[in-house]
Amino acid sequence: MPLNASEPVNATIFTAAIIEILEKDQACVNFINSEGWTPLMYAGLHGHVEFFLKLLKCDSNAVAKNKQGKTVLMLISSYGHTHLCKISRTFSISNNSSIKVKDYVNTRDDEGRTALHYALEVNQLNCAEVLLENGADIYAEDKKKETPLSIAKSSSRKDDALKLLKCFVPPTV
Repeated sequence: MPLNASEPVNATIFTAAIIEILEKDQACVNFINSEGWTPLMYAGLHGHVEFFLKLLKCDSNAVAKNKQGKTVLMLISSYGHTHLCKISRTFSISNNSSIKVKDYVNTRDDEGRTALHYALEVNQLNCAEVLLENGADIYAEDKKKETPLSIAKSSSRKDDALKLLKCFVPPTV
């Protein structure tokens, strides 16, 4: 019977088994499935800190995009994994010196959306704060002309989101 990785005991066994595989063959850290997903994306999506860190230490590509153009930062931002947002930013920049922090957090998917669009869309304000602290653009327009600011204005936590964004609005001259 296969393991169900969503059950707590099995999740630990599953993570340990994956880490063992990675230690034997680090080439699989950047395996891409038919949807363009990498092991790092799955680890991030499910909030597996230990697995996420191990993948990054094995040089997993933190700037890879899936078939929709989404990065791991977009995925973890939309699921509220604030601690992984901080880790992802740190590793992706230190392991890829050609990328600047501001460019990384403002990477766009196929719809023109950034990680900040996704974080605010689902009211993940702690992730939004981390992104804003690292230069996320509140005025970045997606293909539908929506900005993180316009998303915040229509949010169920509108007041909190707008207070947060106000702290990061560049002063007008």
